[in-house]
Amino acid sequence: MKFYIQDPIFPGTYSLHEALLEACNGVKYGAGVFAFVTKGGVNLFLGDQIFQDFIKYKGKFKLIIGIDEITNTRTLKKLDEMLLKYGNSLEVLVFMHNHKSTTFHPKFTWFRKETGGVLIVGSNNLTEKGLRRNIEAFNYVELNDTQINEIEIYFNNWLVHNEKYLFDIHDEDVIERAKQNERIVIRNKKTTDKINDIDEGEEIFNDESEDIDDIIIETSEQNKENIIDDDDFEAWDFLENNEVLVAQIPKSGSRWSQANFDKNTFQTFFGAQAGQNGVYRIILRSVNSSGKLGEIEIRPSVSVASQNYRFELDAAIGLAYPTPQRPIAVFIKVAVRMYLYVLAMPTDTFYNELDNYIDHFKGTKMVRYIVDVNDIKSKCPNLPLWNIKK
Repeated sequence: MKFYIQDPIFPGTYSLHEALLEACNGVKYGAGVFAFVTKGGVNLFLGDQIFQDFIKYKGKFKLIIGIDEITNTRTLKKLDEMLLKYGNSLEVLVFMHNHKSTTFHPKFTWFRKETGGVLIVGSNNLTEKGLRRNIEAFNYVELNDTQINEIEIYFNNWLVHNEKYLFDIHDEDVIERAKQNERIVIRNKKTTDKINDIDEGEEIFNDESEDIDDIIIETSEQNKENIIDDDDFEAWDFLENNEVLVAQIPKSGSRWSQANFDKNTFQTFFGAQAGQNGVYRIILRSVNSSGKLGEIEIRPSVSVASQNYRFELDAAIGLAYPTPQRPIAVFIKVAVRMYLYVLAMPTDTFYNELDNYIDHFKGTKMVRYIVDVNDIKSKCPNLPLWNIKK
């Protein structure tokens, strides 16, 4: 048995996300149960290439999700996309109970392999924060044939016993319950001028006195996309002392979106290991010139014999490499192997201040300058990283 503490600032950390993907190797089938699930969490696990290879060509997976809190219609939509993608190889059921004063709260996954299997059980939910950002703890238990048999039988008996609480994700009651999780609680609001941004027609529920301590706002349909995934959005928060890498991106042939880095940066900043391809997977999210947060990019580390150490950057795909000035990328380490980044091109309005910021480091090699948020923010105040929009 291996015990892990997932800690976003501990260099030796190992995330549940990485553990789940490690366990997918050589798997015949498996199952997972998670209390709270978000769109981002689904994408991180079920959308990863390792999971795709396991389920599409080798095995099957059953996922049971809770809906007491957090899990919303965007989660259900993403799960529906996965069902269409994987067909009968993936089964998803919602545990929707009617027990008063009881919360559905388990978080575990088991996998059966050709010989034996793996059980992963801990505190993590299937959310971006739960898989990568929160301080969590979990056990990774390798099992023999007898042990995995016992777990599978026990699990299936539990499913049979609770069959009446297991629903399809398209069930009308499930969708209605998911909509309830799309409400936002605004705390400690004392005056109505704090809620002037509420759209006309939105419903406000206040169970308290005339002082607005807790206001639950049910948003209009057009605004739901922007606000209901706050749990995932919070996974990308950072502080003034978070580490930042400012890096010129070399042309490196026709596919410069595969950004090359030196060995030291590859290992110390990105937390990968030279010579170990695909073992360490970093998570990236780009921020465009307008401050819009991009989709999750799951990137296995690539280390080749020519001593090139690289990661693909979605923000660079399809762009022509500029000359004579080079693209500049700014990466904020929000957690171990988890990064926000902006790719600055010479046509961007904030490019010159960033170029001036690294001017005294320029030379024969690509600039690789590590600072903190406070320093670069004070000298490059117009970077879109400081005003991120969902």
